[in-house]
Amino acid sequence: MPQYQVKIDRRVKKDLKGVSSDDVEKIKQSIISLAQNPRPDGCKKLKGKSKGYFRVRVGDYRIIYTVDDGVLLVVVIAVGHRKEVYKKL
Repeated sequence: MPQYQVKIDRRVKKDLKGVSSDDVEKIKQSIISLAQNPRPDGCKKLKGKSKGYFRVRVGDYRIIYTVDDGVLLVVVIAVGHRKEVYKKL
């Protein structure tokens, strides 16, 4: 499988400021792994107004991202607690 380039939106860095360091490390590892497999087991394609986005669970946190297979690009849109992250979309 080809390697995807992963870009992180600048607001994601702000989203991670309130997260514990252990959870931040898990989230970073999950984001890095998206370069190898942008649709890992457990990912879901979102519906409704968030159509076209994917999400991956990391504990109580969610990583929201898009995949462009034409140029092999993954763009991480948002990271946040499961209760709040969908409100940001």
